[in-house]
Amino acid sequence: MLMALRRRSTFRPGAGVLPKGLASRRPVCISRRNGRKNMVERANGIEFGRRGVSRRRSLCGALRILAALLIVAAPWVDATPALAQESPTHIYWANADAETIGRANLDGTEPDQDFIIGASRPDGVAVDADHIYWANFAADTIGRANLDGSDPDQSFITGAASPVGVAVDADYVYWGNWSGDTIGRANLDGSDPDQGFITGARTPSGVAVDGEHIYWANYAGDTIGRANLDGSDPNQSFIIGAQVPDGVAVDADHIYWTNFVADTIGRANLDGSDPDQSFITGAASPVGVAVDADYVYWGNLGGSTIGRANLDGSDPNQSFITGASGAKGVAVGPGADPPSPEAGIAPEVIEFGAVITGEASGTEMVTVTNVGGGTLTVDAAALAGDHPGQFTIAGDGCEGAQLGASETCDIDLEFTPASAGGKTATLEVPHNGPESPATVALSGEGTLPPTWTISGTIQDASGAPLPDVPVGLTGTSDAGTTTTAQGTYTFANLAEGGSYTVMPSLDGYTFTPASQEFGELTGDATADFTAAAVEVSITGTVVDEDDQPLEGVTVTLSGNGHDEVTTAADGAFAFEGLTWGDSYTVTPTHPDYDVQPPSQTFDPLETDQEITFTATRLTAVYTRYFGEGAIGEFFDTTFALFNPTDEEASATLTFAGETGQAVHHPVTIPAGQQVIVNPETLLPEEWVGFATAIEADQTLVTSRTMAWDERHYGRHESAGVATPQTEWWFTEGATGTFQLFYLLYNPGDDAAQVTATYYRGAEQAAVTRTYTVGPHTRRTVFVNVGADGVTPDPELGATEVSAHIVATNGVPIVAERALYLTTNAAQPLTAGTIAPGVTAPATSWHFAEGATDFFDLFLLLANPSTERVDATVRYLLPTGEPIERTYPLEPESRGTVWVDAEDAALAETQVAITVQSDTPILAERAMWWGATGAWDGGHVSTGATRPATRWGLAGLTLGGPDTAEAYVLIANPNAVDAEATLTLVTPDGTREPVVVPLGPWSRTTLRLVELFPDAGAAPVAVHVESTGGENPVPLVVEGAAYASPDDQPLTTGSATPALPLPE
Repeated sequence: MLMALRRRSTFRPGAGVLPKGLASRRPVCISRRNGRKNMVERANGIEFGRRGVSRRRSLCGALRILAALLIVAAPWVDATPALAQESPTHIYWANADAETIGRANLDGTEPDQDFIIGASRPDGVAVDADHIYWANFAADTIGRANLDGSDPDQSFITGAASPVGVAVDADYVYWGNWSGDTIGRANLDGSDPDQGFITGARTPSGVAVDGEHIYWANYAGDTIGRANLDGSDPNQSFIIGAQVPDGVAVDADHIYWTNFVADTIGRANLDGSDPDQSFITGAASPVGVAVDADYVYWGNLGGSTIGRANLDGSDPNQSFITGASGAKGVAVGPGADPPSPEAGIAPEVIEFGAVITGEASGTEMVTVTNVGGGTLTVDAAALAGDHPGQFTIAGDGCEGAQLGASETCDIDLEFTPASAGGKTATLEVPHNGPESPATVALSGEGTLPPTWTISGTIQDASGAPLPDVPVGLTGTSDAGTTTTAQGTYTFANLAEGGSYTVMPSLDGYTFTPASQEFGELTGDATADFTAAAVEVSITGTVVDEDDQPLEGVTVTLSGNGHDEVTTAADGAFAFEGLTWGDSYTVTPTHPDYDVQPPSQTFDPLETDQEITFTATRLTAVYTRYFGEGAIGEFFDTTFALFNPTDEEASATLTFAGETGQAVHHPVTIPAGQQVIVNPETLLPEEWVGFATAIEADQTLVTSRTMAWDERHYGRHESAGVATPQTEWWFTEGATGTFQLFYLLYNPGDDAAQVTATYYRGAEQAAVTRTYTVGPHTRRTVFVNVGADGVTPDPELGATEVSAHIVATNGVPIVAERALYLTTNAAQPLTAGTIAPGVTAPATSWHFAEGATDFFDLFLLLANPSTERVDATVRYLLPTGEPIERTYPLEPESRGTVWVDAEDAALAETQVAITVQSDTPILAERAMWWGATGAWDGGHVSTGATRPATRWGLAGLTLGGPDTAEAYVLIANPNAVDAEATLTLVTPDGTREPVVVPLGPWSRTTLRLVELFPDAGAAPVAVHVESTGGENPVPLVVEGAAYASPDDQPLTTGSATPALPLPE
C-alpha cells in the first residue's frame, strides 16, 4: 500500500494531487519491518530517511505519517511509449511538473522544455510520422499535436482511467489505464476507443508495440506483460523479476524497461529470455524508456534529466539532457519546425488633423495581426521620429502578446501637441517576425488656444509683502518667476483650458496654501499666498526584528547640519531646530547590526519627519531564537518556517542541549512556501529540553509549536525573539497552583551570570535570584521550588509575579516563560502557555486576540518604574464602539484585570485591546477556558508595541484527526475604515487572496476554513496586508489555533503570534 501511494502521488512545486480512488481514503497501517526496500526518495529534493518516525510513536502511527507525507510529496512515475515509426531526428519527453512536452535534437542539442504546453500532468509520450501523442494523467485523456507542435488537442481521446504510457503503430494508438488495470486502444484518428482492449493488468504504466505484439509494464506486479496485437493471449508475467517497472520499449531484438525503485534499466530478448534487471545502472528513479538504432534513452524523474546509453548499455550518460521538470515518458521520432510568424499592421498611416496645443485628440487604433504561422511575439511599442513626445501610446494591448495565426492585438494612440505647427512621428512595434519593427506614420497639426494670466501677492504673517520669493508654475506649461518688492508675481500667455498649479517656495518658510490649482483655465485668475517661517525636526526609533527598541545605536546627522546621538533604552533619537529646505541625511550604525534602510535623506527637509529603522544582527539576514523546546516520551516540538519572499531561502537550525552540546540542521524553504521541521528525528535520544537558533539568508516567519501527551491535549506556540539581549521583562507569572518555568538560552561562547528580579503584589517586596547559564546551553529555572529543586520556595512558592531578567556580565541571552496548570489528575499539565520576554517596557501595547464568551480573559499590567503610572486601556469590539478604562499601577508592582467583569458589554464578546501610558510599562494578555468549568486550556501573548501594514503567520494547522481550527484576528486601532488582504499558503500552493473590510476601532475574527474552503487538512501559513486606499493604515494581527482531541471540544489551543514584515 505504501509503495502504491508513493507511486501515484503527483507533485508540482507547492502542489499535491491524490490519485483517483485514493482521494477519500486514509492510509492503511501495514507493518513492513523487512520490506523490499527502505527507500530514500530523491525526487524533488524531498528525502525520507532510514530513521523513520519518532521513537515515541507506535510503528502504525509512524507509517500513517509517512504515508501522508508520501502522498503529498513524492513525484509521479510514468510509462513511456514504444518505437518511433521512421528514422528519428528528435527526442521528446513529458515534463509532468511543468505540464509540457519537451523536445530536443537527437544529439541532445537545442532542448525546448515548452515545445507543447497546456498538458495535464503528462506522463507517457509517443510519436509517429505525422503526430506526437501524450497521456494526460490528471485529465483522463490522450493528447495529440502535429510534429511541429501545432494544433495541440488535449482531448484527442477521452474516457481513459488515469492514463500513463502511450504507444502508436500504423493503425492504432495504445495506452495504459493506471487506475483501470487495462490497456486501451483506439484507431489512429482517435475513433472507436476501447478502454478494456486488454484486461487483467496490474496498474499498467508503460506501453510499447512492434509488428507482432503489444507489451506493457505491470507496475504493481513487478512484471512485463505481453499480448498479440489483436489483444489475444495476454500474458501478465511474460517477464518477471522487475522492480516496480514503469516504462517499456522494444526494438528488433530486445525488450527494455525501467526499474523505478532499483534505479536501473532492464533488458531481455524478444521472447522474454535472458532478462537482465541491471542492464543499465545509475539512473535516478527512471520512468520512461525509448530506443532507436543506436541508443537507449530514459527519463530520470529523480534528477529531472534525460539519460542515454549505447544500444549495448555502455557509456551511460545520466545527464544527456538537463533542465526537465519532472521528466517522465520518453520517445524518439521525426520532427518538423513550427511555421514562421509574420506581422501585419493596419493602418499604416494616421493623420490626426488640427488639435489645440495642450489638448488631446481622439483615440486612433492600430491593429497588429499574425498573417503567418507559429507564434508572433510582440514587444512594447515605442514612438520615434521628429516629434515623438507630441504623440502618446494611450494603451498598448500588444506588449508581451503571443499571437497565433490570424490572431490580433490593438494599440491606442493620441496626439497632444505641445506647440503650434505640423508634427510627425513614427510608431514602431517590435516583434519576432521578419521586417521588425512594423511601423505606422503619424502626423498632426498643433494650433494655439486663447491665452490668460495667473497673478497674485505673497505676504508674511503680519501682512507685509514678501519680495524675492521663487514662484513656480507647473501643468500644461511650466514657468518660474520671483515676487517683486511689492510681493506680486504674474504668469502671462497661459493656454485656454490648461491645467496649472502655482507653488511658491522659499528656504525657511511654509506657505498657506502650499499651492493652488486651476484645473481648466478659462479666464484670468488670482492666487495669493501667506508665508510663515518654520522650524523642522527629524525624530525616530531604532528597533530590532521583534519591534523592540534597540539601545546603543549611533545615529549621525549629515548634510547642511552635523550632529550625532546614541539611542537609549527606548531606542529613540531626535534632531531638533533644523533649517527648513536644507538637505539632511540620517545614518544609524551599530557594529553588531545591519540597519535598514542604511540611511534616509530629506532633500529638501520641509516638514517634521519621523523615521523607524529596523536592525538585524549581522550573522544573518534573519535570526530567531527560542529558549523553550522539549522531546521525549511526553513532549513533541515542531518548527514552522514560512518564506514570504520571492526568492528561495536557506536556513540553519542550531539546537542547544542542557550540557553544552549543539546540533546543526540546514533546510531550504522555497519562495512563498512553508516547511515543517521535527527535531525529534534530528536530536540525540538522551536529549529532553533544548533551545533553538534559526539563521536564514531571507526574511522568514517562524513559529515553534509544543504539544504534550500522545493525545496532544495541551499545546502552546511561540514566535521566539530576533536577537539575544542582556535584559528581558515578563509581565505574567504565577506559582502555587501553577508551575512557572523560565527557559534561559546562552548562544554565546562565554558563561552568562544572570540575575532575576521577581515583582510580586503591590504590598510585597521584590525577590532576587541568581543563575549561571553555560555557553551554548539551555537552562531551566523552576520558580516554584527552592535551591534543592524539591521544597517550595518560601518567597516564590505561591504568588503572582512579574520578572526582570538581566545578564549582569554583559553576555546576551534568550529568555522564555512557560506556565502550566494541572486541573485534571489524569492529564498532567492540563493546560499551558508560553511567551518570550520583551527587551524593554513601552508606552503602547496592542493585542488583536481576546474573547470572553467561552473564555476567561485577563490583561496583565506591570509597572517597573519607581513612580505610580496610569494605564489607559481601550477595548475594541466587533461593533466598532470602543470602551475605555484607566487603571492606576503602583511602583514596581503588577496588576491583573479580569476583562469579563469590567463591563456588561465585555461579558460575552470578541475583543481587541490597546494599552497606552505616559511612562513605559509592561503588558500581556492571557486567556483560559474549560468546557466543564475547570480550566483545561490557555494561551498568552506579549502583544505588539505598534501596528504595521504587513504581517506573517506560520505554524497554523487545519483539519486532521483532532479537527484543528485556525483563526486570524485583526484589530483596526484607527478612526477610519480599513481593509486587509489575506493570502493562504498550503503545501499544495497559494490560494487566491481574500479581501476583508475592517471598520474603525474594531476587532474582526476570520475563520480560515470559511475564507478558504478548499484548503484541506494541512499545515498552513498566512500573509496579511493592509491594502485599503493609497495609504493603508497599520493594523494589529494575531493568530489562534484550537483542536479537539478525543472529541473533546476546544481541549487545546494556542495563540499564534504574527510577525511584522518589512514595509
